[in-house]
Amino acid sequence: MKKKELIHVGTFGKPQGLKGDIRVNILISSLEVFKKLKQFFLKGENYDLVFEKYKKIGKNNIVTLKGCNDRNSASSFNGKKIYTYKDNLPKINDDKYYVLDLMGCKVININKIFMGNVVDIKNFGAGDLVEIKNKEKKLFYIPMNKENIVLVDVRSPEDFIAGKITNAINIPLDKIADHAEQLQKYSKKQLLFYCQKGFRSTQAVKIVSKLGLNNSVSIDGGMDAWAKENLPIVSGA
Repeated sequence: MKKKELIHVGTFGKPQGLKGDIRVNILISSLEVFKKLKQFFLKGENYDLVFEKYKKIGKNNIVTLKGCNDRNSASSFNGKKIYTYKDNLPKINDDKYYVLDLMGCKVININKIFMGNVVDIKNFGAGDLVEIKNKEKKLFYIPMNKENIVLVDVRSPEDFIAGKITNAINIPLDKIADHAEQLQKYSKKQLLFYCQKGFRSTQAVKIVSKLGLNNSVSIDGGMDAWAKENLPIVSGA
């Protein structure tokens, strides 16, 4: 008989309140999908976890676990991983994926050069970003949905013309505040800021965060890291 494949679908967090409720960090797309899995257990234990209730408070996913009736009992689960069998996952279309299936995948660019391995999928407000760790163990992001991404080059116009990431716009760091109205138009998209090495773009993220744009990320390592990974660079205004 083929051994069933275990899937890590969540991790218990801290207790919520005094009656035994527990926070859960869910590793699949949503609480609704998590609820449909039906069968849960701790690795190495010979009993099923039975969740009697599910709820969401702010950004926190909360579960009520059968037999867990007080804060001390809830605390004993903190940090423990929740598993199910892969066969329990709902079937999805061929053009969709589970984040779990992408973890550890090799990323190769169009020139067939190895860029690194997928370590996570992040979303800071608009669109998914693939988080990749390269051979030097440095992390960088690649957007999965280009329609939801706005790339902002904060270098000088001269550097921008000499070589930039495809479809990027140029707003030098010292002009960021002056372009607040323009950037506000992208409030429902993911803003990716970059410079040459990552220092100026980090400053840019701090500036726009004060303007209320919390959907912003700095590309770690900037153009130097982008070029080192042999990712496409274009020239011209």
